[in-house]
Amino acid sequence: MTREEYLSKLESKLNKYSDDVKSDIISDYIEHFEEGKREGKSDEEIIEELGDIEEMIQEIDEENKSNWKEESQKDEISNSSSFFTSHFSSLVVDTPDLDITLIPYSGEIKADLFDSDDNYYLESHENGDELVLKVKTERKGGFFSILHSGDGRIEVRLPNGLKRVRATSKSGDISSENLICGELKAKSASGDIKLRDVKIENGLLSSVSGDVSLKSLSFSSLVLSSTSGDVELENAIGKSIDASTVSGDIEVEGEIEETKFTSISGDISLDASSSLKECTAKSTSGDVSIDLFNSKGVSIETKSTSGRVYVKGEGVISESNNYYTYGNQEAKISATTISGEVDISIR
Repeated sequence: MTREEYLSKLESKLNKYSDDVKSDIISDYIEHFEEGKREGKSDEEIIEELGDIEEMIQEIDEENKSNWKEESQKDEISNSSSFFTSHFSSLVVDTPDLDITLIPYSGEIKADLFDSDDNYYLESHENGDELVLKVKTERKGGFFSILHSGDGRIEVRLPNGLKRVRATSKSGDISSENLICGELKAKSASGDIKLRDVKIENGLLSSVSGDVSLKSLSFSSLVLSSTSGDVELENAIGKSIDASTVSGDIEVEGEIEETKFTSISGDISLDASSSLKECTAKSTSGDVSIDLFNSKGVSIETKSTSGRVYVKGEGVISESNNYYTYGNQEAKISATTISGEVDISIR
């Protein structure tokens, strides 16, 4: 049996569980395959280590049966830990499946762990000028006992102005408001990433099946990615952005100088001002829509194999079937799709 066949069988057997649980287990299995490949193991050897899928499903059901009965009767539990920030310039928050909320404030770094199941505990260690906060689980039953995971959160209060902040959760959401830092990295497998009124130099934000939703974000360089979730950026001010999805939509609005968008089946939408200098948008089967406001000039190159192309605006000149110009042509737009439509408006 190959890796693909094994994962396909696993996915079909997990259909009776929630999407979050299903995503968590499949993600763990994929990670095990990748780790095995790095160690030089064959698919057969890795599958033998993982064991029989039917036995794993039965194990999950048995291990979590008693926990389901107790879950609704437990109150939320909070454990707090505080750390002085005098020598910390970087912060790492890592949790298997809890939500992460980053709260800026003046004072020492403080982590509050809320856990209604009493299954988690917080570990910390220093790595030079970096503080690492790692949430770990005490769930009985081992690796696959996750049917009611994620019923909790960690709130981290931190001072503005840190050089680096990194937050990782497999299935939990990651959120923050009014945060200021140099570099921000946020990664979740099935959770959403939500930021509002955040100022950063560089950002790397990614989710596999969750959405990436950003409002009033200021940045120099920003990389956004999601496999099946949507990427939405509203009222942005920045120099460059690179956003990619497989089946999710990309929607960006704001004052941005350089943009690069890529999607397989999702739609791409950009509302930009005269600050735009260069835009590249590519989608295989999705539509590409670009609205450019108060532009002094732009050159536009378009391509669609089977979809229609619309380029409109007073003063726009059609130089050829795929090439258009307007004004002094100081900005450049390239919009490509195979089966979708291209719609560009100059206002």
